Amino acid sequence: LEVQGDDCDAALAAAEDGGVTLMASRRPWPPLWQLPWSTGKLGMALRQTCGAQGWRVAALPPGFDVDNAADLPRALLALQDDARVARRELCATIRSLT
Repeated sequence: LEVQGDDCDAALAAAEDGGVTLMASRRPWPPLWQLPWSTGKLGMALRQTCGAQGWRVAALPPGFDVDNAADLPRALLALQDDARVARRELCATIRSLT
């Protein structure tokens, strides 16, 4: 069951490729070892697993993740104006890799 706001047991943010960019829970996670990690089916499998537990799931805004070197320019673009020190260091690392 997808819900809005604070009335949820878990929150998932979908990745554009079918995975997730964030997963959070107020409860201990059920066993997740059998899920299709690192595939485009992970997001759906997580939602189904939470639903099977009777959990209410909040869907957070979707985003993108970095799975390979081809994703680095997009990450750099997304982070380039972020003034936080860790983000600046991450940008410098990405620049050194591209």
